[in-house]
Amino acid sequence: MPRTYQQNGIQLLYPENWEVVDEQPQADPPSVTLQSPSTGYWNLTIYPDSHDPEELVQKTVAAMRDEYAALESEPITCSFGQQLAAGFHMEFYCLDFIINARALALRTASQTLLFIFQAEDNEFNELEPIFAALTISVLEHLGGQENRSHPDSLPAQPPV
Repeated sequence: MPRTYQQNGIQLLYPENWEVVDEQPQADPPSVTLQSPSTGYWNLTIYPDSHDPEELVQKTVAAMRDEYAALESEPITCSFGQQLAAGFHMEFYCLDFIINARALALRTASQTLLFIFQAEDNEFNELEPIFAALTISVLEHLGGQENRSHPDSLPAQPPV
């Protein structure tokens, strides 16, 4: 039976064996992070609409590159139901593991959503449908808002 998370404008369903490990519902911007029972985690941060999705993912990749010098990234677009999100797929080493991560952003009628999720290489493909379901759950719970996405803001080059 899925659990429901609902705080400060963020609402979603998530697997009962996942845990909320960090939530900043009163922060500006609000965010929530969910941890799988294994190495995966999924994070959502909600920004006012004035934030540029491309800039958010560029900053995320740059911050990851500061932490992991050998980080490799490539631009991607993903479809979540009727929504398109643009961002980057990243790979990097942490300890002796290869980690896959994605930073994706999209704009709705009133806000910009930044999703970051990652897992160890062997688990990423297994968790990817769950990451997508979490993201779709957020978008579905936006309810009556008229959503608009901006896939035309796909970054051409990863930040250096």
